[in-house]
Amino acid sequence: MIDNIPVDSNILFKRFLLGFTFMPLFGFTFNNQTGFIDWNTNPLKISVSFIFNNKTWYLNEFGYWWNEDTATIVQKFTLGWDLPAKSYLKVIFSSTLFFNPGDTVEISFLRNGVVENHPFTFDTLTTPEEALTRFLNEIPNSQEYGAGAQYKALGIYDVSDVPENYVKTGKTLESIKKINISVDSLKINDIATVVFSGKGGNSEILLPDMGPSLDGNNGLMNIQFFVKPGQEYVLDDAYFRFEQNNEVFKSSLETVKKTNIEKKSLNISSSFTGFMLSI
Repeated sequence: MIDNIPVDSNILFKRFLLGFTFMPLFGFTFNNQTGFIDWNTNPLKISVSFIFNNKTWYLNEFGYWWNEDTATIVQKFTLGWDLPAKSYLKVIFSSTLFFNPGDTVEISFLRNGVVENHPFTFDTLTTPEEALTRFLNEIPNSQEYGAGAQYKALGIYDVSDVPENYVKTGKTLESIKKINISVDSLKINDIATVVFSGKGGNSEILLPDMGPSLDGNNGLMNIQFFVKPGQEYVLDDAYFRFEQNNEVFKSSLETVKKTNIEKKSLNISSSFTGFMLSI
């Protein structure tokens, strides 16, 4: 763990690089023929967080920052009715977008005077067809409502038409906090240099710009490495490396008759600043 590194993300730094050296020893499943580690089991997870103005943001696998309030899923939902009768509530979602591990869906509605809440959490990559089957199995008195090339839908009967009916989507806290790391063609006892990059392939990670600090303090950067039961690996040279930058100061001199402002640029270079921990 690298804890509470102060970083000025408002003025001085806007981007950084993240990496570490990694050697797996025990507790990693692998292909018996090739010896390559099976990364589909997500054996290596890290968490990169930035604390600023009493709020914690987490880096996701796409290279963006989110938290419990802003995390979204790819899948999209809408509610509707079978018009004009309104005999059932329609829950419509895309037939081309998968549900990812950590996605959550909550379907809530008023039926026969009682509010029903039906929460769903997806632990594995799930097709729209599989999700529809699960919805139908777990929501009583519902059935598939048609199908199209672009959507899936279920109808829920005996629902009252009230504004409190809703579908809410989000992510589990673990999926918000943690990133799955993989290294192609890596075997047990191999040494790999890991440089984080988002899905777009850019290794430079933009820092979140959240404006000025409310308490005058810099943000705090953290990185955590997680070890599963029975697992053992070696880490070294874990680093945050920030862009080269200079600090600029302004001083002013006031007199009785008039105010003269002198601007001075002090070449106090932050150089190619970074933090490296040898574990």
